[in-house]
Amino acid sequence: MILNLLVFLLQKKSDGIKRQDINDELLQLRNDVSVLKDDVDNLENALGSLGGHVSTLEDGVGNLKANTCYFDSRFHRLEQSHASMENCLEKVENTRVNFRR
Repeated sequence: MILNLLVFLLQKKSDGIKRQDINDELLQLRNDVSVLKDDVDNLENALGSLGGHVSTLEDGVGNLKANTCYFDSRFHRLEQSHASMENCLEKVENTRVNFRR
């Protein structure tokens, strides 16, 4: 933008610079800067929103990890109960066989 203004001024040097031409270019430059500021604000808002989504995802991952640990623990207990049940059934079967003798 500033480069455009310098190029404009150099081009006008040979033609003779008019005050209104410079004012028009400066006004255009201000408008361009204003648009850029709006774009920066929009990007900052989008990044803030994205940060919120990332935080939500991190919370979800943390919950998923906690649930995985909980279900692993429950599954381990279930395996132990199953082994204990099989052991009891084997003892019952042995008792039944011994009783028949």
